[in-house]
Amino acid sequence: MRNTIKNNALTRIFNLIVTFLLISTLASCGGGGGSTPDADPTGYYTGGATVKDTDGTSDLSLTDLRGMINGNWVMIMSPTQAILYDATITSISGNDFTADVTIYYGMDAGSTTPPPAPISTTLSGAITEGSQITGTIAGTGIGTGTFSLTYSFTNSDIANLANIAKTWTGAINNVPQLSSVFKFNIAGDGTVTVGFVDAADKGIFKGCEMTGTVSPIANTTIYSVNVTMKTNSCPETKYETDYTGFATTSDTNHNTLVIQFSNGIVAFLAELTPAP
Repeated sequence: MRNTIKNNALTRIFNLIVTFLLISTLASCGGGGGSTPDADPTGYYTGGATVKDTDGTSDLSLTDLRGMINGNWVMIMSPTQAILYDATITSISGNDFTADVTIYYGMDAGSTTPPPAPISTTLSGAITEGSQITGTIAGTGIGTGTFSLTYSFTNSDIANLANIAKTWTGAINNVPQLSSVFKFNIAGDGTVTVGFVDAADKGIFKGCEMTGTVSPIANTTIYSVNVTMKTNSCPETKYETDYTGFATTSDTNHNTLVIQFSNGIVAFLAELTPAP
């Protein structure tokens, strides 16, 4: 009888030890079937890329990429080359991601010639949360190449309308002659009015007017942009639609507004400064 009790006690102790070891092993492996949490790419980035030029042969170096990401929406532009990669992340698995992307390019807002139609492709890469995003664009021409984006120091500066409530101006789509005629006014409540001051030549946006809102995205340095082109204000009605995108300031003094928005046909890209 005494041996039976002793053996039962030893069995219980052995079972407890085995159970403890199993629990410890499962915990160290992520709880049995668990995995590394998916990275969150939200933030403002700067960086560069090497893509094929429109001839499909020579390389085009993009050294001034400005990227803004919120959730699964990605917008990456080169203001000097007037190229916008407007993407939707389709999957994130740990640090790896894939996305569908629409590319706007050749957008001379100072010309009366309509810009080339956007092209569609895909991109994929890796996210080091709060640090870097690298990837590959799979397509043809400017839709093929590699890119690297670095998480900006300004991400600690949470979006606040008081910082951007100004009248901004600059070269839309890298067209210098528009600097003196383009006005992007943001009121203290985020209301936006956009227009081209009357001038002899404003290209495809001659006389266009926009209204809308800019709103801080909670816990980020990014603002959402939602504007609508006024009916009967543009030379072509196809531009009189809704435009959506992002904005942020790229310096601690809030004297440069990085802005990018599109309507599925054409995009507005710029780094604006306060109007004199």
